[in-house]
Amino acid sequence: MASSAEEYIQNALDLIDEELNEEALNQLQKAVELEPQSAHAWYCMGCVYNTLDDRKNAIRAFQQCTKFAPDRPEGWYNLGNGLKEMGAYEV
Repeated sequence: MASSAEEYIQNALDLIDEELNEEALNQLQKAVELEPQSAHAWYCMGCVYNTLDDRKNAIRAFQQCTKFAPDRPEGWYNLGNGLKEMGAYEV
């Protein structure tokens, strides 16, 4: 059983490799409960939501990622793509 946010994130990444996305989301939720400012967890969560075609939650996760790590371009890139896909050009 994981005891730190990074362990939950690693578990999630392993589950993503096995295409067990719902289980990965559960692990990532546990990671952000332990460490709410984990940009890595939020980023991974956004990627999983994208895979599940849940754009609204993906955007929310990428917004959290960019909030806690504004210098990580991958968060901004994915946030921009999600907003574009939803037609939210004004944002």
